[in-house]
Amino acid sequence: MTDTQGFLLSTAVTAANENDRQGLKRLLDKLKALGYWLKKMWADMGYQGEKTQVLANSYGIDLEIVKRPPTRFWVPNHVVDVKKYLTDLGYDVSDGFKVLPRRWVVERTFAWLNKYRRPSKDYEYLTETSEVTLLIAMARTMLKRLVKHLK
Repeated sequence: MTDTQGFLLSTAVTAANENDRQGLKRLLDKLKALGYWLKKMWADMGYQGEKTQVLANSYGIDLEIVKRPPTRFWVPNHVVDVKKYLTDLGYDVSDGFKVLPRRWVVERTFAWLNKYRRPSKDYEYLTETSEVTLLIAMARTMLKRLVKHLK
């Protein structure tokens, strides 16, 4: 879990047979133990569902799922101008890349962490060791930025 700037607040590395939504409870317990008071949380579509929403609400967190824009549409056979038809329905069908708010924050953090050898691949046997290597890599990233501002 990161803050809005992409810095790690806490980690919960899980085994491959555990769903991300199952690991969310462990992550929220860790954050609560650390004394964080989250009000709002953005997550990708892997965390959608009523059980996840209820879990977040039980911690007093407003969970918002950031969805990708739809890429495939059903269009009736009689429609001649597909772009106009979809635009009239309220879809944004302009071409090109679009930055989605909040969706890039964690992806940027992954890019920062992948610059380091140990977090870039799954070398570790224990999930606890993986968590520690993530925290060390983030601490080094943050210290490098702090040193730049002190010079």
